[in-house]
Amino acid sequence: MTLHEGYGGVPSWCRVGAKVVCIETFNGKGAMGWETLPKKGETYTIRAVDTAIKGFAGLLLVEIKNAPAIYVKGFGELAFWIGRFRPVHTLENDLETHFEQYLKTDHRAPEKVELAA
Repeated sequence: MTLHEGYGGVPSWCRVGAKVVCIETFNGKGAMGWETLPKKGETYTIRAVDTAIKGFAGLLLVEIKNAPAIYVKGFGELAFWIGRFRPVHTLENDLETHFEQYLKTDHRAPEKVELAA
């Protein structure tokens, strides 16, 4: 299963560098029992988009770095299901993440070209 086939796919706001807020409490512990988990109401920065334990799209966060371990998907860091997060909407965040392809394009007018007669 790929990232895009899981429940809900990957929304447009789910990009590296985007700010997200955790909207659900993580019950219990992580899969290994020792991982640091996001806290409801806290704001985080997306470090990477990966596959979560059950094959759904998941997030790795700048503020939380867990040691790699062997999970269902193989060896790696625990990714958190994107359904537990919502984007933090700010003008700066929207410009940097949603319109990134336009911001990195050179929009200068072309130089004047003389046509041969």
